[in-house]
Amino acid sequence: MRHDFSIPEHPEIRVTGDLSNYSHTINGKPMPGMAAPRKQAETFIGKDIAAIFANRARPTFSYCDFSSALRFFSPACQASTWHWMQRTPVYQ
Repeated sequence: MRHDFSIPEHPEIRVTGDLSNYSHTINGKPMPGMAAPRKQAETFIGKDIAAIFANRARPTFSYCDFSSALRFFSPACQASTWHWMQRTPVYQ
């Protein structure tokens, strides 16, 4: 699987969820086969396809593990988690 969730032999096909083995993460380990990574992948794929059709620069996927409040992989992940926690009644 390539960095944009496409198959090397068929760049027009994207794979996510249980069938994918995405290992282009910071630590090189595959993303867990759970709902949260799948949702992030699907959002990225939609934005990537839209960028291709609009002839814009293609986005870069960065997986953010929201399951650990103590570990942040990037400033973007940290900001996303902070904004999510501000909107969630449990953390207010």
